[in-house]
Amino acid sequence: MSGYLARRSSQARRELGKKQRSEAFRMCMLSVRGRFDPPRWALERLSPGDLAEYRAALEAQRQPGEQP
Repeated sequence: MSGYLARRSSQARRELGKKQRSEAFRMCMLSVRGRFDPPRWALERLSPGDLAEYRAALEAQRQPGEQP
């Protein structure tokens, strides 16, 4: 039984981590559109790929004349 509970606990932690990263990415992308700084916790939870995508979106937003 303890092996089963350990697997379930591990799965729950993994799923929670995915959910937190997803919410952090959503918050950061909303901050680009809304032009506010995202909270520090959101930036700390981004994966390296998501962080690169966030920075690219932020840079694209800052460049004048290219946005409709």
